[in-house]
Amino acid sequence: MSVLLIKMECLAGTTIDECAKEMLKMKEKLGCDVEVKFNGVLLTTIGKTNYSEIVEDYYEELEALKELRRGWDE
Repeated sequence: MSVLLIKMECLAGTTIDECAKEMLKMKEKLGCDVEVKFNGVLLTTIGKTNYSEIVEDYYEELEALKELRRGWDE
């Protein structure tokens, strides 16, 4: 288990699938977890072994943010 967390950025035009796959690739290559802020959603590789887990986290968090914003509008 690593004590490091690397913060990275994705280039404009990157899809969530590409981002998640690259995050796991860098986790394996560097031997530490990776954190990325993708479209305002903070994602991490901590506890993740498959890119689909990161993608699922992204959409769940995005939906939670939408619900929060709806509450602000009321």
